[in-house]
Amino acid sequence: MSKKETQTIEANIRISLTNPMAVLSVTESVYELLGFKVDDFLTGQVTLESQIHAHDQDIADELFTTEINLSKSTTFNIRLRQANGRIRCVKGSYTKMLDTAFNTVILDLLLQDAKSLWQRQGDQTMMANFKAMMDRSDDYIYFKDRNHVFTGASQALVGITESVKHWTEFLGVTDYDVFVEEYADIYYRLEKQVFAGINVAHDIQETLLQEGSKGWISNRKYPIKNDNGEIVGLFGMARDITESKLAEQALRNSEESLRESQAIAGLGSYVFNIQNDSWESSNILDQILGIDENYERSEKGWDALIHPEDRPKAKNYLRRRFAAKCQTYDREYRIVRHSDKAERYIRGFGRLVLDNQGRPLQMHGTIQDVTDRRQELLAEKRAILGNKIIGILILRNRIIVWANTAFENMLGFEVGELTGKPTRQFYINEEEYQAVCKTYANIEKEGIGHTQHQYIRKDGNLIWVDMGAVSLNTETNESLWTYIDITERKKAEDKLKVSDFALTAISQGVLISNSEGKILSVNEAFMSITGFSQHEILGRKCDFVQGALTDPATIKKMRLAQENQIEFTGEILNYRKDGSTFWNELTVTPVRNEQDKLTHFIGITRDITERKIVETELRISATAFESQEGMFVTDANNNILRVNRAFTSITGYSAEDAVGKTPRILRSGRHDAAFYAAMWKQLNINGAWEGEVWNTRKNGEVYPENLIITAVKDLGGIVTNYVATLTDVTLRKAEEDE
Repeated sequence: MSKKETQTIEANIRISLTNPMAVLSVTESVYELLGFKVDDFLTGQVTLESQIHAHDQDIADELFTTEINLSKSTTFNIRLRQANGRIRCVKGSYTKMLDTAFNTVILDLLLQDAKSLWQRQGDQTMMANFKAMMDRSDDYIYFKDRNHVFTGASQALVGITESVKHWTEFLGVTDYDVFVEEYADIYYRLEKQVFAGINVAHDIQETLLQEGSKGWISNRKYPIKNDNGEIVGLFGMARDITESKLAEQALRNSEESLRESQAIAGLGSYVFNIQNDSWESSNILDQILGIDENYERSEKGWDALIHPEDRPKAKNYLRRRFAAKCQTYDREYRIVRHSDKAERYIRGFGRLVLDNQGRPLQMHGTIQDVTDRRQELLAEKRAILGNKIIGILILRNRIIVWANTAFENMLGFEVGELTGKPTRQFYINEEEYQAVCKTYANIEKEGIGHTQHQYIRKDGNLIWVDMGAVSLNTETNESLWTYIDITERKKAEDKLKVSDFALTAISQGVLISNSEGKILSVNEAFMSITGFSQHEILGRKCDFVQGALTDPATIKKMRLAQENQIEFTGEILNYRKDGSTFWNELTVTPVRNEQDKLTHFIGITRDITERKIVETELRISATAFESQEGMFVTDANNNILRVNRAFTSITGYSAEDAVGKTPRILRSGRHDAAFYAAMWKQLNINGAWEGEVWNTRKNGEVYPENLIITAVKDLGGIVTNYVATLTDVTLRKAEEDE
């Protein structure tokens, strides 16, 4: 390509560096350079310093100082704003001399348009390989001279401009001619760094793509030096990183969503760097722990937050997990919140990260405040133990330790009459009594048992009871049993068997389907259980009562049994017509004709929702006596019937030591009769008492404890038992004294 040589656009300005500065002379060519008239400068209407780009203040400071430094270069590059508001890149040179007559410094400036200087260099024939690279490169490649004027550019660079169509249109112009000023300023800033001597200038920059959308480029610029080592230009390479930036933004949005989810769930997160003894915490965790950014985040700082009574157990738990190289942990313990010293329960979930040698490197996870949930659970435990509908027994070696009012009423006994009696008296014969051993075996295997038996009431009448059981303490053979009177249901089942054996051989609902599983007939009980009418059921398959919470594994077993034409028996969660769920005990039996060909399926269903609820309550009840707090149960006369393991751990008294005695064995002598009189007065009025008591351990040690006593009453409002919960607060009291 060729260009006609054009004249350099330049102007001379002489300025007296007085205060204020005064323009002494300006050449007429300043109008062509900047668009201002000579008189604009001479009258002070326009000042040169006001037209200098804000980011070139360093050059302005050098020009307008009265200091004369002959060691400094007198050439410079600067950006000046023209009268039309656009920026022009200018190469300048200056001299300063002292006017001895007026004792002032005179600044002489020569300002030259950078583009016109490049044009004066004349065109050169480009090498074919250079031109090919510019045409075909996918990267943004460009070359500039010392005055920020393009001397070469790749075709890819066209993609981020609005007006340029071919890379040759970049030649002889500056960034301010092809980009908006905001972006041109960014590019110019990097180039100043290169011309200042930096080996490489790099930045991630926003840019506008041709379609008008915003993008990002990774921009690097390198100096070009001549044989004398002088910087004569620069070489730049930029790459479009818009996709990676958008992915980065998506990741940040995802992390923000995670933080919002944790905030909603009340989950705090942390990372513990084991090797440098430091940890980081989320804002939610800081709120849970009651700490701020100045809190010491070290192992010592963490230990200080754990409740003194729980600290040894929590640390020993972690040491055991570390020693076993277990990479996950789940622990619930108490903390003392730093901000207000409130005692809170937290649950921590975490994962241990090991290095290549298997040494602990990091521990990270989440923590949740579970104080409110624990209090709700404790209330549920107390409500279950004192309920007036479901009978409850606590047995030790099949001897009654405690019976609630509901069980005593069910069997017709007086309050406290059953304590210490064997359960053998309830069974009609030895065979029935020994049959319960199977239930005990199931408790040992699965933790829970279930059976049904006839019991003999005190008046000699027989009742049917549905029995559920869970183990409390394997060492002392203690178990907790629940009882539901199902006598009326059993009578109804017997009547159904007599009236219609085919439909009532198994209690509750009955359905008959063809060999393909389409329902042909249902009885009234099935419709009552499901809430569907006959015309809504017939012709459908039984999966219409299944829903989102129905176990897929059970559905699969049912389907396989049907395909293999074998009997299915199991429990499944189904849905009624109104959308409510119910537990269904289901038996499906295939029916074959004389030729042994499958003709029908008969399904027998029973609603066992109540039993499932009882089993759930059983599991909760089982934890009532095995929590971290000590617990004991007395009769109405204050005789101890049962204690848990935490009671033994705190007081030193075993079950054998305590059962049959009164809580007076714990008295320390620190409280007078008036104290206990006030306690019993409140207990009799409100049904509960809570306070701090000084008691004595078996070894004679006096210690403080937090004591809660709750009265359990029968249907007539008569107290039948007392349930006491105690917590050793020795360490807390010691810290308060300090």
